[in-house]
Parts: sequence; C-alpha cells; structure tokens
Amino acid sequence: MKPRSNYHRLRAMFQVAMSLAAGRAYGCGPCGGPSTSTVALVPDGNGPDAGDAGAGADELDCKRLCGSDVAECKLRPQKVGDTTLVECTMVQSCGAGRRHEAHRREAFAAHDPVGAFFAEGESLERASVPAFRALYRDLEAHGAPRSLLVRTRRAIEDEKRHTMTMRRLARARGARPLGARRSRLPRAARPLLTIAIENAIEGCARETFGALVATMQAAQAEAPEIAHAFAAIARDETRHAALAHDVHDWLLTKLDAADRARVERSYARTLAALVDAPFVTPPERERRLLGLPTTTEARALALAMSAALRT
Repeated sequence: MKPRSNYHRLRAMFQVAMSLAAGRAYGCGPCGGPSTSTVALVPDGNGPDAGDAGAGADELDCKRLCGSDVAECKLRPQKVGDTTLVECTMVQSCGAGRRHEAHRREAFAAHDPVGAFFAEGESLERASVPAFRALYRDLEAHGAPRSLLVRTRRAIEDEKRHTMTMRRLARARGARPLGARRSRLPRAARPLLTIAIENAIEGCARETFGALVATMQAAQAEAPEIAHAFAAIARDETRHAALAHDVHDWLLTKLDAADRARVERSYARTLAALVDAPFVTPPERERRLLGLPTTTEARALALAMSAALRT
C-alpha cells in the first residue's frame, strides 16, 4: 500500500473539480444528503429591547434570519436568559468531517449566518473525534496495517484542533452551542461489513466532498482569517479523505464478493445523493465571506468528484 497515493490523486482531482465549478458548467446543487435538521438562531432585537414581544412565527423574516434555503422558521418556547430563539429548519448543509452511527445534530444559537456556519462546523468537527476513535478501535481489532492505525490516530488530533478553530470563529461571531449531545458509541468492534459501509459513505464520499469544499473555501474566502483557517483544515481533511480511500481498499480485501458489492452500492448511492441533494448556502454577502460555492458551483464540484471517484 502507498499511503500517500490517494492523497495526491485527490489533490489533483480537487483542482480539476474547482476549475469545472468556476466555469459553472452545470445546473444547481448538492450537499450533505436529503435529511433535514433544525438550527436555533438568535433574531435581531430579541430580548429586553425587542419590539413587539408578541410577534408570531408567521411574521418572522425567515430568509433574513436563516439564509435563502430555509424551509420554515418558528419561535421556540424555551428561552436562553431573556433571549427568544428561532428554529430554522433547512436541508442539511455540507461540512468537512466524519460522522458516526451514533451522531445526533446539535442545536446552537447565533446572531448571523456566518456565526451559524461556524457553530455547525464546530459540532461536526467535534463529532469527528469519536468517529475516528471508533474507526481506530475497529481497525485495530481486525488487524489493520500499522500505517492505517497511525494515520487514524493523527486524524483524531486533527479533528480536536479543527473543533477549536471552529469554536474560536463561532465565538467571535457570538455563536454558541445550546448543549452538546454526548454520543454513545458501541464498545465492541463492529463487523467488517458495517465498518466498510460506514467508511465508504462517511469517508470516501461525504468527507471527500467536505475536503473539496474546504479547499475551495481556502482559495475563495474573502475574509483572510477564514481563508487561513480553511487552508489548514483543507490539507488535513484531504489527508483524512485519502485515509478513508486506503481503508476502503484494505477492507475490500477482507470481504467476500457479495459484501464487496453491498459496499460499492452504498458508495455509489451516496455519491449520487451528493449530486442530487440541495446545497444550503447563506446569503450572498456571507457566502462570499466564507468562500462557499454557489449552488451551481456545488453541483459541478459533486459531479466532477463523483465521475473521478467512480473511474
């Protein structure tokens, strides 16, 4: 096995995908999957200085508070101090990082879409830590090569650092979690087929796309501190994606033909979902600040990535 071969392959593919996206050769866009989630935001003027305390959910400017792709918004019955919160329900957005089977979405409070982006990023990066710990435990139990174990341990430390980076950027915007959920991972090592399917979905597909988007953010973010943060994150996440592909290759050698086919079907379905699913972006000013792709660019990225990975 050549540990860095997939890393260089992905780096080259990312450059091609970004060139295609810049040309806006395709329609409109993907990310994350068709599931929905609820995010809590702090609307302007709430609290002791709010105007009409009796304003109903139908009077809320959902797009102003939550971004252009919000499905609906409503007042939450709970408060944080004197602050009334708003729930924004939207299609799940994209983020670098690996999720695990016990992952649950976290609610957070933010004053603007940029703070919300970083607060969600903090949640996703934090969830990647136990995900890589679980992967390490599984690989060790099944006798994986030492090189894969060493790289997985390094990924755990990377994700801890990413969590702190996202936390710093979120807090700078006044965003904060409303109580992190602790995930209970299974204690015993999982079967090879379970590991292989999760790795194909979360690592080879989703994490790879997250690394691609982070690479674009590093190149396009108008805020220097954001571009600098994502330059480091993109390098790490590309290594994590390469690790996922190397783990994929190793796991396939341990499975029979029927199970290999099941893994490849799950992989192909996830790549197709990335192309077809809506890509959630904040309003234009915030999108440019963060360096995120437009929906048109995001679909081009997903299509180019899917084509490259399936050849």
